[in-house]
Order: sequence, then structure tokens, then C-alpha cells
Amino acid sequence: MDASDDTAPVEEYGDNGRLRRRSRMAGGLLHGLQEQFDDAGNLALLAQFEAGKLHGVMAVYDADGVLVQRCAFRHGLAHGLLETFVSGRRVAARTMVDGVANGESLSFDDAGQLSAQLQLAAGQLDGPLRRYWQNGVLMEETMYRDGVALDAPARFDQQGRALGQAGKPPGLFERFRRLVRRD
Repeated sequence: MDASDDTAPVEEYGDNGRLRRRSRMAGGLLHGLQEQFDDAGNLALLAQFEAGKLHGVMAVYDADGVLVQRCAFRHGLAHGLLETFVSGRRVAARTMVDGVANGESLSFDDAGQLSAQLQLAAGQLDGPLRRYWQNGVLMEETMYRDGVALDAPARFDQQGRALGQAGKPPGLFERFRRLVRRD
């Protein structure tokens, strides 16, 4: 260990004698790289800590070592790009700011094509929510402000021709009336 490095290595082992966690501590708090392993000894998590809080990139892996999620953290809060993967394929990506979804959020289909795109402000839909056909053509668009749809979705066929709107979404009073009447 370098004389300027005031962290101490820590290793934890499971009942089976396999390494479960390798990390560094400073002042009794996690500080630096942490690795966690599953029962078979495969890497399950890789994360950076600073003064006991996640700070840097964290990656989570499945039992086959395939990436499941990757996210940047700052002072314990998700901050930056958060990506979710299924079988190694990215299915979602969103921007986090101080632990709250803020900015562009994308979803992808099985072929890796963009299937939905939306904007979030302080965790709420704010702007267009767009869904796409598998050929990449816009399928549907709904405008939101502060998490509330401003109008019914505009719909399009697979060639991009407008199909019209499905009707104006019910207002607050109408939604309450339907809830009470169980319509």
C-alpha cells in the first residue's frame, strides 16, 4: 500500500470459503472500489465509493457475468446516465440528476431500435412522449406538462401518415366521476 493511501483493504468470505466482497475502507467508511461476488464466485457488482457513499460508476451483473445495469453516482445519488440491459442488450437509458429522473429517457425494442422517447423534469413527464414502430417511424405522440397529458395522443400508421387522435383525455372531474361510478 502506498504511504499516501490511507485506505485499508477489506475482504469478506462466504460460508463456502469464496470471496464475497472486496473493498477499501477509510475512517470506517467504504472508500474506493468495491467488488461483490455471487456464490459461484462471479462478479455481481462493481462500484466506487467516497466517504461511505456511492460516487462514480456502479455496474451490476447477472450470474453469467452479463451487464444488467450501469449508473453513475455522485455523493450517494444517481447522477448521470442510468442504463438497463437484458441479456446484454440495452433496453432503457435515462438521465438522472441528484437521484431524480431528469431529461431524456429512452426505451429500445428487442432489435435495439428506439421504441419510446420522453422528457422528464424532476421525475415527471414534461414534453413529448413518443412511441415508434419497429421501422423507426413515429407511431404515437402525446404532449405532457408537469406529468399531465395536454391532449389525446396523435397516432400515425407505419408509413408515418396521421391517423388522428383517439379523443381528448378526460378531465379531472370526469376521471373522478368514472372512478366513483367504477366506469
